[in-house]
Amino acid sequence: MEGKKLYYRRLKLKLTQKEVSEGICSVSYLSKIENNTIVPSKDIVMALKKRLKINVDLGPTLDIGSIRQQIMSWLDYINYRNEKQCLYEYNSLRGIIHKVDDLEIVLLYKVISIRYHIFCKDFKKAKVVIDDIKHIITLSNSVHTRYYFVFFEAMYENQLKNLDKTHNLFKEAEKLMIEGNIDDPIFYYHLAVLNLDLGFREKCMFLAKKALGKLEKQANYKRSTDCHILLGICSMYFKAYSMARKHYYIALRVMKNNPIYREELGCVLHNLGFCYFLESNYDKALHYLMKSYKENKGNNIEFTIFVIIKAYIKKRDFNHARKWLLKGYKSISETSVCTILFKLLEHQIENYIQKDEYEHFLEQSAIPYLEKNQCYKLLLDVYEEAAQYYTKHFKYKKANEYYAKRFKLSEK
Repeated sequence: MEGKKLYYRRLKLKLTQKEVSEGICSVSYLSKIENNTIVPSKDIVMALKKRLKINVDLGPTLDIGSIRQQIMSWLDYINYRNEKQCLYEYNSLRGIIHKVDDLEIVLLYKVISIRYHIFCKDFKKAKVVIDDIKHIITLSNSVHTRYYFVFFEAMYENQLKNLDKTHNLFKEAEKLMIEGNIDDPIFYYHLAVLNLDLGFREKCMFLAKKALGKLEKQANYKRSTDCHILLGICSMYFKAYSMARKHYYIALRVMKNNPIYREELGCVLHNLGFCYFLESNYDKALHYLMKSYKENKGNNIEFTIFVIIKAYIKKRDFNHARKWLLKGYKSISETSVCTILFKLLEHQIENYIQKDEYEHFLEQSAIPYLEKNQCYKLLLDVYEEAAQYYTKHFKYKKANEYYAKRFKLSEK
């Protein structure tokens, strides 16, 4: 460890091996010390420490074990999403860590700080730390530290929607979990989210259930609630609507008993409303969708409005559908996926009276836009809509074309 400590300190001070070793030992000798391939004399180590301004008397004044414990407590607060305590520990550790020359502790602190910056949605800072320690993380003797680094880098890449890179990093992290006999339910939760994004819903359900059992034992109710939301989403896909509603109602109960978890309340209400919509229970769907709309207070409400309009169309209540369509247009500031969706609904509200205009919009605007922007989940619905539309109008060749496109995309 002595060699690694010297190596880290030299990098920290941005000194070359020649600058550090001059007058003390040869460059090659210093390189062997840093790589722990020789046992140097105490006199040389003391001289190198002095040049690197490592206070040899500093060690006894710092309790490395306590600092390690504080860093891991900081990670626990992040996992339990305790913002106030997270910030307190961050400031406390930042005041201590610059005095520490133990490479393992410094690396652990930096690795957990990546997770903290992701938690704070400060992805630029997370990237800075990743780049800062990427070339020296292999020096760590701790499998746990290396595991956390790869796991948190995967989380960072997932935020950027680099799904291939994210998937490879998760696989690497999983190997380190096995090597270090690490059992981390937070890992299983995030891997479940990734599998949902990739469309692997059965695997998502398996991982979410695995994470849920362990998180409930830890009394991590926030993440347990997130697992119930994932299980609800997957259950809806498999048309197990009663099971989906069960998961959503559990999530709602937790949120009502713990107001600090309300940040996902609008999402759960939306999903519950959408579940009732899929069951053709449009009155109950509108009840929960309206609650979601009010809870989100105008933020990220475009898709909630979209389902509300669809529910009114199904009820043949076109007056309310038109009113909500106006709210939908007001909620978006520029051309987006939602613009396309609202335009599609606008044509449906008019009950395809302007048939040629609708077909032109579908063929020339909606589908090309969604294909160009790789909105695959929405494309599945729009291909289905187009196929059904052409079937109703006896254009079976066109209908088959879009059924084929939907099948091909679904297989992909």
